[in-house]
Amino acid sequence: GSVSNEWILRQNPDYFIKMFAWRNQEDATKLLTMKKQVVASIANRPGWSSLQAVKSQRIRVLESDYSGGPRYIVGLLRWPLGYTQN
Repeated sequence: GSVSNEWILRQNPDYFIKMFAWRNQEDATKLLTMKKQVVASIANRPGWSSLQAVKSQRIRVLESDYSGGPRYIVGLLRWPLGYTQN
C-alpha cells in the first residue's frame, strides 16, 4: 500500500527506509549512483526538508533483494551499509 505525504509529515519519522529494486549486481558504481538519486528524490520532496529523518540525514536505501526469505538475514547484516546521505 501507499501512504499520503500529509501522513508522513504528521508522523515526522526519525528514519526513512526505502527498498530499491536492483537486478544488475555486477555494476556497483551504477547502483551507488541510483541510490544517491533515490535519496535525493526523497529529501527534495515538497515539505520533507522539515522531517527529522531528512534533517538528520537518516534516509536508508536497501536493495529489495534483501527484504524477504533467507536473504532477509543478509539484509539486516548489511543495514549499516545501506546508502545514506553521508
